Amino acid sequence: MSPVDGISPARFYRLADRTTAVAGGSLNPQKLMARMRAIQERIGDRVRALNPKQLTKVNYQGMFGPKYQVEEIIACTLTSTVYKARDMESGSLVVIKRGRCENTDLLVEREGQLLERLSHPSLVRCCSDWGEGYFVEEYLAGVNLDNFERPNSLLNHKEALVILYSVVEVLDYLHQNQIIARDLKNDNVMISPAGKVTLIDLGLVKDLTKNNDIGYPTTFFGRPEFAAPEIIMRGSGFVTEESDYYSLGIILYRILTQTIPWQREIYLGIQSAKVSFPEYGLILTDKWLNPIPPPVRPILLGLLERDPKQRLSHPDQLQSMILEALS
Repeated sequence: MSPVDGISPARFYRLADRTTAVAGGSLNPQKLMARMRAIQERIGDRVRALNPKQLTKVNYQGMFGPKYQVEEIIACTLTSTVYKARDMESGSLVVIKRGRCENTDLLVEREGQLLERLSHPSLVRCCSDWGEGYFVEEYLAGVNLDNFERPNSLLNHKEALVILYSVVEVLDYLHQNQIIARDLKNDNVMISPAGKVTLIDLGLVKDLTKNNDIGYPTTFFGRPEFAAPEIIMRGSGFVTEESDYYSLGIILYRILTQTIPWQREIYLGIQSAKVSFPEYGLILTDKWLNPIPPPVRPILLGLLERDPKQRLSHPDQLQSMILEALS
């Protein structure tokens, strides 16, 4: 049987057996794998039917030496510009990420070096080529999760759970390598025309193998609406693995509702920002749970616990709950 792209069959069957035991033998792993594969194919059909936004056409020759010809600008952020380019030696398409100033050059170089030492089927791959302030990575055809917020392209809860399952696998891989993603959000999750999930953009990660983090611990950076309460309150330097799982819950909630819970406005430094939790009390009250399909509610309640110690943050437990909801 063809496995689901980006998902380890060995891990899947181990968790499926465990989930079957907990559920009293009601889950058939082979049928569930076939179901997940069919759902992934439907997601791929959705990607192929989407009309992604037009990229900015350019024709930059020599910007990165004679080896690369830049064709389009994919994205511009506060820290970097991302280009689609062609490798003139191999003829293949690549992505080049370049810092926008001297300080952000260091961030980009840090990301390239990090990606070169990591390898996972659901993590964007570095092409082992970088220079001062830029690095080269594989080109991924497809769209990010933000594209599914358009009318007539919304994902259902089973499609969202299959995507979530893959993201949990790569997130667990990062955590095992002492990397905290810190900036998980919808536009960092790419979906290919085959429905495969890939995590991109590790520019703001916290690398626990290094003593020098980026910025001051009490400074906040990233997207506040996806950030866990403890990070908003204390600063990005205090991010933990549990904080990543909170962001994962917001991703899932946004896939299903095209919004985030609460959207309370606060001030971070001198700028206003929206966050996804109330000042006190439960994050997912009946009002916010009402649009969520019942099989998904226990997962979201666990991921969006205010207290990190009570949060659903064990990958095996989370993936087992996903399999049970899909079955």
